[in-house]
Amino acid sequence: MKKIRLGIIGFGAQGSTYAEFIKAGKIPQIEIGAICDIDTEKKSEVEKKYPNVPFYNDYIAMLESGDVDAIVTTVPHYLHTDIGKEALKRDIHALLEKPADIYADKVKEISELAASKPHLTFAIFFNQRTNPLYQKVKSLIDAGEIGNIRRTNWIITTWWRPQAYYDQSSWRATWSEEGGGVLVNQAPHQIDLLQWLCGMPKSVFSNIKYGYQRDLAVDDDVTTILDYGNGATGVFITCTHDIIGTDRLEITGDKGKILVEDSKTITLTRLKASETQMNRNMSWKEADEIFKGNGLENIYE
Repeated sequence: MKKIRLGIIGFGAQGSTYAEFIKAGKIPQIEIGAICDIDTEKKSEVEKKYPNVPFYNDYIAMLESGDVDAIVTTVPHYLHTDIGKEALKRDIHALLEKPADIYADKVKEISELAASKPHLTFAIFFNQRTNPLYQKVKSLIDAGEIGNIRRTNWIITTWWRPQAYYDQSSWRATWSEEGGGVLVNQAPHQIDLLQWLCGMPKSVFSNIKYGYQRDLAVDDDVTTILDYGNGATGVFITCTHDIIGTDRLEITGDKGKILVEDSKTITLTRLKASETQMNRNMSWKEADEIFKGNGLENIYE
């Protein structure tokens, strides 16, 4: 099978990770076609680690070189769609790292361009959708294991970042170049997962703090209430100042509950009958026994 030649645009922390994965053979159907970075000092590093890989400091030159079949954008957020559009115009597949951009209009524009070229693959990479753990959660929900969702709760405060993290690059934690703070840079994976797993809310109410515990202009602490429009609600909490941190997702349905802790373990609790049925049919005497801790084996599977 012919391998896809991937052009990596941006050779920082994320771009070098892509390159390492490909070099290690973790993605056997892909090879590195070329690497691009505006920092010409990166050229010597690329030549040392990837001696047969062409290096470019101009992504247009890379796109027109014939060296790549597809590209991935590991650059500051505001550049993703600009680069992606140039790739699609040249019939080159495009994978944009999250977030797609800092402006919704630009994301809509590239999406429409991609739709006009169905022979090309275009995607925005939310890598947690490939996580087997969350794929399992998705399958449990879709299979009706917990029934209709009534409530979602996700506390994801494991994104601790010290001031030095923001100070390392001038584009970080800026509206003009990063497009925001914790919501756009750290927590979008969980936001994406939440709507993928549980559906898109009809309305969102948020208490957002800007520069609450860090010297920055963008969001670093968020508490959000979700309304799904059918009676179901949710809470989403995230921040970058909790060094202890919590990662806990609860999805409650009328037939059970899914609990995900630390994005590592799933606990599924199923009811023998739905809560709706129990509420309708259970006598007070039976309920009172449950309050006393008796007869629980008759409730849970």
